[in-house]
Amino acid sequence: MIDTSGVSCPYDYFSRYAGKTVTVYFSDGFHPVTGKYAGYTPAYDNDPEVATIDVDGDCHYSLDVPDIDHIDIVE
Repeated sequence: MIDTSGVSCPYDYFSRYAGKTVTVYFSDGFHPVTGKYAGYTPAYDNDPEVATIDVDGDCHYSLDVPDIDHIDIVE
């Protein structure tokens, strides 16, 4: 699971992926998603209140941050 607890602003944590193609791996072993990182939405801006990241691959994905094991930068 991605731990952003030690980060003052999660936007700063996820900004490292801006403009990059990433592969997102899930804690439950679900098939990884690859695509262009498209942004972060904090929990207070979502319903239900779960932080998400957006990835544009073969379609648009909105992925729950608590379900993510890790993210690799492809390019």
